[in-house]
Amino acid sequence: MLPLAHIYLKTYSPNRLTIAHILLTIQSRNKESANATSERKPPLAYPRIEYDDHARERMQQRRVSARQIARTLNNPDRVFPSRGALVAERRTDAGNTLRVIYVEREGGSTVYVITVYRMGGSTR
Repeated sequence: MLPLAHIYLKTYSPNRLTIAHILLTIQSRNKESANATSERKPPLAYPRIEYDDHARERMQQRRVSARQIARTLNNPDRVFPSRGALVAERRTDAGNTLRVIYVEREGGSTVYVITVYRMGGSTR
């Protein structure tokens, strides 16, 4: 289907070219603003993340960064309940799956990480 501006060009006389030009300009600006909007990062689902001492030990032992945990919690591939907690999983660039076990606090705005581990792949 032809864009609206192209229909004006074909249907009306040449003195309507100004209207067509305006419509093309509006369309291109709308596309630019839509692209800019889609490139924005979504707001964090969990703006505050707290760690249990056990989780900190496991992070160090298993070479898992706080950034990886935040990425997993805020953009998981899968979330499911387990033994009174929640489990968030996310596949990493290294080819393994990072699993974060946590509970939500304060109405869901804060996360308390209980432990974290990798499943398969490398620790790159």
